[in-house]
Amino acid sequence: MKKGLFLLLIISFIALCVYLFMVFYDTAEKTAIRQLNAEQQIHAQQASHGIEDFFKTWTGILSSFSKMDEIISVDEDGKRYMALFYEAHQEQIRSITRVDEKGRILHTVPHSDSIGSDISGQKHVRDILRDHKPVVSDVFWAVQGFEGIALHVPVFKGTTFKGTIAIVIDFENLARRYLEVIKIGQTGYAWVVSRDGTTLYSPVPGFTGKAIFDNFKDYPAILSMTKEMLQGHQGTTTYTIDRIGDKTVAPVKKYAVYLPINIANTFWSIVVASSEDEILSSLASFRNRLLLVIGMILFGGILFTIISAKAWLIVAEEEKRKKAEEELRESEQYNRLLFELSPVGLALCRLDGSLVDVNSAYANIIGRSVEETLALTYWNITPPQYTAQEQAQLDSLRATGRYGPYEKEYTHKDGHLVPVRLSGLIFERGGEKLIWSSVEDITDRKAAEAELQKTTRKREELESIINRSQAVVFLWRAAAGWPVEYVSENVRQWGYTPEDFIDGQVSYAGVIHKDDLERVGAEVLSCSESGVTEFRQEYRVITKTGDILWTDDTTWIRRDQMGAITHYQGIVLDVSERKRAEAVLQRNEKLLRLFVEHSPAAIAMFDRDMKYIVASNRFRLDYDLGDQNIIGRSHYEVFPDIPEHWREIHRRCLAGAVEKSENDPFPRAGGKTDWVRWEIHPWYEAEGELGGIILFSEVITEQKQIESDLMQHRDHLEELVEDRTTALKDSQSALVNLLEDMNEAKMELEAANEKLKELDRLKSMFIASMSHELRTPLNSIIGFTGIMLQGMTGEITTEQRDHIQRVFRAGKHLLSLITDVIDIAKIESGKITPYAEEFLLKDVIDEACASLQVQMSDKGLGLVKKVPETPINMNTDRRRLLQCLLNYLSNAVKFSEKGKVVIEVTEWQSGKVTEKGTEVLFNTPLRGTQRQKAFMPYRVQREREGNVPEGWVEISVTDTGIGIRAEDMELLFGSFVRLESHLKTTTPGTGLGLYLTKKLATEVLGGEVGAESEAGRGSRFWLRVPVCLSDRGKVAE
Repeated sequence: MKKGLFLLLIISFIALCVYLFMVFYDTAEKTAIRQLNAEQQIHAQQASHGIEDFFKTWTGILSSFSKMDEIISVDEDGKRYMALFYEAHQEQIRSITRVDEKGRILHTVPHSDSIGSDISGQKHVRDILRDHKPVVSDVFWAVQGFEGIALHVPVFKGTTFKGTIAIVIDFENLARRYLEVIKIGQTGYAWVVSRDGTTLYSPVPGFTGKAIFDNFKDYPAILSMTKEMLQGHQGTTTYTIDRIGDKTVAPVKKYAVYLPINIANTFWSIVVASSEDEILSSLASFRNRLLLVIGMILFGGILFTIISAKAWLIVAEEEKRKKAEEELRESEQYNRLLFELSPVGLALCRLDGSLVDVNSAYANIIGRSVEETLALTYWNITPPQYTAQEQAQLDSLRATGRYGPYEKEYTHKDGHLVPVRLSGLIFERGGEKLIWSSVEDITDRKAAEAELQKTTRKREELESIINRSQAVVFLWRAAAGWPVEYVSENVRQWGYTPEDFIDGQVSYAGVIHKDDLERVGAEVLSCSESGVTEFRQEYRVITKTGDILWTDDTTWIRRDQMGAITHYQGIVLDVSERKRAEAVLQRNEKLLRLFVEHSPAAIAMFDRDMKYIVASNRFRLDYDLGDQNIIGRSHYEVFPDIPEHWREIHRRCLAGAVEKSENDPFPRAGGKTDWVRWEIHPWYEAEGELGGIILFSEVITEQKQIESDLMQHRDHLEELVEDRTTALKDSQSALVNLLEDMNEAKMELEAANEKLKELDRLKSMFIASMSHELRTPLNSIIGFTGIMLQGMTGEITTEQRDHIQRVFRAGKHLLSLITDVIDIAKIESGKITPYAEEFLLKDVIDEACASLQVQMSDKGLGLVKKVPETPINMNTDRRRLLQCLLNYLSNAVKFSEKGKVVIEVTEWQSGKVTEKGTEVLFNTPLRGTQRQKAFMPYRVQREREGNVPEGWVEISVTDTGIGIRAEDMELLFGSFVRLESHLKTTTPGTGLGLYLTKKLATEVLGGEVGAESEAGRGSRFWLRVPVCLSDRGKVAE
């Protein structure tokens, strides 16, 4: 009986020890798993926040970058900005690329060989081309020849989508920064999966870039976790793997935490996993100690059982006492185990700093063993700079019995400082006061905080850039009055401080001009209800000083996950200067219209449908139109009975012809017929397309009457001569009378001739005066439109830029025409005085060629200059010579579709003149290029044998253009002459260039002009002038 009871007690005690071991070990294991999961969760969240902030920061930077005009147009400045941007961030990005709206690469840095590549087939590129929203790609192989992740941000010009600006991120660098640092024990690691199941990062070679369903197709637990991840969920899981890639390994159980990373148009999921071996290794010491304790307990139990069995009958109280002692011993052992296995550093020390006891976690923080640590004092591991702080904590400890939590640093065994977080309390044991401390290593948290500070600094730098610009950034809450939650510092340019808006002292609705507020509110409501994500408005705001500013507001709508609008984010730009420039342009247009309307000449301007655009008051008066409104009406509606031959003239002019008549009858309604001199010219849009015609007319009835009177005088004179001739035969007195009549008739003819000269002079004065008056408003139009096109008045829309460019080019064309007319009028009236100056002929040639270089490059034409090596010094009118050369070169470029333009200079030396009537042959050239001999015709002033004055040059311009027909050669150098060709309608011109060149060369420079051509093979135009202007009277054409 006693033996059986004894055996039963031993078996029961062994079973109890096994049970206690399993309970304690299971509890410790679950605690370790929970702590591991918590640590994994912290690492995953830090990586998630880091990656999210990374992409948010870059999206904001690229969004600001995309609004720069240089980036939109991808001009040279834009390319330079992209290169500088890449140089500044090449540690984080592999490239920066500008893509057009069709998916072709416009420019990329640094891999320029991929420019022009079509990347529209890439999924993320298709998404942004379709949705016009920022996108982030999966890991992909870029056309530049490397792997990475692309971030694309849309580029808009106004509201027009112009493509994207993108960066390719070095994901390995990003992984090293946020994922490789995740190290829990020896086997912990992280991997990232995209929304469609593509493995973006994995430490396992060969997994990155593949579908997770392929990588883990044989692991249901991982596939189940993946399904949860792809739905954006987070949680914990366990799974077992027995193969890595193609290698079979021993089965390993993994504990993992997964959560989503929300970026741009998608989300990724991060998984942080650790092997069960990590937990087992951390519990190995605990397990061994627990086994030792249980063994000791078992041994003690057996011993206790034996002693108890022997003393069973002695005393029951002794048994109770032994049992109480055993329970106490078990409790102490359990607490000791918890102390030893705690992942948090625990220490017990005296008030003087000497350490009584520490656990392994505490010793690991300073890189020492427990034994090494106990040999130190608290002050040995505390840096001197924390002495004052520690003394304050001791004072608090004595006063309250507790201290912390607070942060400080410990000195590691290798000398570096370890950031820690401490808390504790004071208690008494055995009459001695001791300090119980809990110490946590916060190195990882500090690193995360440093990274956060770095990100914050970058955001502050971006805010600094914004604050130095003219654009004010707002974040409005979607509520009445649009309360402001954020505004950039540069709102001070409006006279307000950011606090005025954020504190609610000033509402945003309160600064909008009252006349615009209702419209702005309606537009915001309309855009919000329509579902758009972005819209633009223009309205006025009132500054704190009362000034009114025009603003251009680009607003983005923010919505929550349910689609409800929470905020509006906007960039508000001051466009007051642009508005003022537009007002000035409108005023100048009105002034130009007023000038035409009140011009003393009869002028009418029509569009392609022969509808009136503008007409002068003189035109209305000459054609009896009175006060009726003809603007916008058809010419054939105003004059329904106009003859068919006039309609035919209009059709020819609308096809590009120039028509004119020196005198044409014009029947009046009352039966009276007036005589009219008229010219019709086509006018062209800025891009060269014919826009309509301009009619210039002058009633010359009075002049025709004078001509008629002259004819009657001539007829009368002939009658008198005939009568007087007959009478002369009869008497001498009749001859005298005849002479007197002839003298009288001669005086009448001279008077009539003087009147005609006066009329011609008045015509030239009128043309010159009108042209001068036109130049003043034209210069204003050209100047202000040029300022607007340069963006000096603010941003303009694509449609506005197109209209302004048309006005600018049309103004430049009309100003050139007016300048030619003025020069011709001056030459014909004898008012141009040559201005002689010394210069090198080569400099004038270079200047003329440089002026036409851009047009030649645009058409792909070559330029060849053949100038003698020995400098040719000229002493003539440099400006007029340059004007002649520019006219020749301009025509060569206009009428050459391919090939080249050759400008050649030949210097001629004076020689013996062989007299042949008034025509002489000049000797061969002294020096030139690629010419063997030539001759020049001259007329000498006196018929004598002698030398031609020394120093003439010939400048020729040869092209490979369309050439000139033989029957048209005699029409060259005439006024308003434009020869028929297939380029006539597409090439703008007035027909005055060659006429002006001839006038300048012969009447100002004292030289001559000429041309040689063959239809379809090109032309050669030449100009011969004396080197010295003072010699122009000695030899003339």
